[in-house]
Amino acid sequence: MAVAGWSGARRLVGLAAWVAAGVVLMAAVGSVAIWIYAGPARAVATHQLRIPPGATDDIAAGGNPLELPATWELTSGDLLVIDNGDAVTHTFGSWAVPAGAHLETVLRPNLGPLLCTLHPSGQITLDVRPARTDWTLALRAALLLGIPMGLVGWVVNRIRHALEDPPTADAVTHLEAPVPLTSATGGLR
Repeated sequence: MAVAGWSGARRLVGLAAWVAAGVVLMAAVGSVAIWIYAGPARAVATHQLRIPPGATDDIAAGGNPLELPATWELTSGDLLVIDNGDAVTHTFGSWAVPAGAHLETVLRPNLGPLLCTLHPSGQITLDVRPARTDWTLALRAALLLGIPMGLVGWVVNRIRHALEDPPTADAVTHLEAPVPLTSATGGLR
């Protein structure tokens, strides 16, 4: 009975070790990927958008008074400041800035088109790349991919050991025991 408990505890320790190894491996891979993808380290930047009076009319006529690109590349942690000097509310993604208002927001990793009343096309693609210090992305990858990878490694290792382990001495003795072909009365079994 104690042997079975020890075997279960040993399996649990093995499972924990495999999962921990998967998480550590994915954390290392994720950190290197962020290091490469984020580019050189730099100070936090402030991006100021000053919406001039009459911008709505200029945009409706096809102008681009803020000279916004179709795709704007920024870095996570940067500060976006929007000052609306126009007479109407403008939207930039999920942010609505009423006339005469001021908005400041810290950018987080994002990629995709956003509704933008400041751009002549009505939308802008915002590409906010992770900063080198944005290790939460590596942690997410480590947990989301490392745990399943560790579980798969543990299962494969258990199967490999089951296929490689020779039978125990008890099993061999049991298999090699002579089997009587006749019963005690002399008849065939």
